[in-house]
Amino acid sequence: MLRDTHPRAGRVVLDGADTAGRNPDDIRRAGLCYIPEDRHGRGLVLQAQDKREEALASYQRASSEDPAVVLYYTNQVDVLLEMQRREEALAVIEQALDVQPDNPSAWARHGQVLRRLGDNEGAIESYQRALDLDNTYAWAWNGQGLAYAAEGRWSEALACYELATYYNDTDAWFWYNFGEARFMLSEYAEAVHAFARALELDPNHEPAQTRLTEARARLDDDDHD
Repeated sequence: MLRDTHPRAGRVVLDGADTAGRNPDDIRRAGLCYIPEDRHGRGLVLQAQDKREEALASYQRASSEDPAVVLYYTNQVDVLLEMQRREEALAVIEQALDVQPDNPSAWARHGQVLRRLGDNEGAIESYQRALDLDNTYAWAWNGQGLAYAAEGRWSEALACYELATYYNDTDAWFWYNFGEARFMLSEYAEAVHAFARALELDPNHEPAQTRLTEARARLDDDDHD
């Protein structure tokens, strides 16, 4: 299992506590449940409460009131993808690109949606558009790696994951994906290192633990050949 992750930043002030930069998962863990008047903040909290339709409506209202903010569109994409409404997500992110055609986040999300639709070649191109605008964009490197991996192009996926971990070495999923590419290329010692790093960052990362055990077993088999 490979995964992409992306934060949903926003500003929500609840009971005097500024939750700037928090995403719905952060809000859920903090137990914040007051619904703010701000449309975007309202969407973040509603999404944290798994009220996806209401969250989507709030994000849509935010983007209609201030259509120049790409974040309002990308948060709609998050909700639509959670609800498996991929074609709608594609229409939304294309609206964002109409507004901000040189926004790397919008292009990266375009790649994500295309990948979820099974158009891996299109996704690779969209992620590249994002990277042409910002070649330090770790999430786009990871996403492009996922698209290459879906096509079985593991060497190219590995190169992308290596850059994702270079530009952001604190994301457990990036390290897991890096390890998976190493594993698929029979580079088991390097895979062990990557999976171990993922577990350092997230000790509860079950896929990394499973793959780490498998990679160590393969190393042992190689030693006995």
